[in-house]
Amino acid sequence: MAKGHQEIEPETRLALIELAEGFAEGVRNGTFRFTEGTGLRLAEILRGLTCERQETGAAVERMNITLACQYIGISQPTFRKYVRIGRLPVGMRQRGSSSPEWKRKDLDAFREWWFSEGRKEER
Repeated sequence: MAKGHQEIEPETRLALIELAEGFAEGVRNGTFRFTEGTGLRLAEILRGLTCERQETGAAVERMNITLACQYIGISQPTFRKYVRIGRLPVGMRQRGSSSPEWKRKDLDAFREWWFSEGRKEER
């Protein structure tokens, strides 16, 4: 595999192919529609590809605020707001690091809430 590339899981590959084929067909016949649901699905797939793995291929278990925001799909001000009101835990600093990090399991719990209820509260 080329440097900087990662193996894509079979189910992720199939989901990307399905979306790409749907986009191509819609563009070909002039009926292309990019719905919110399609956008969220694509964002979820791409977020997993960009934040799921480090260079070594190992699962990321802790993330700084930049990665955490990319992983969830929210801005840093929104992230900080939810830390401030207690929906997200306060990040922990690892020994020798000046930046706080958040556990993936905490971010996963927030993501689940965000995509089921949280985004509706922001509107």
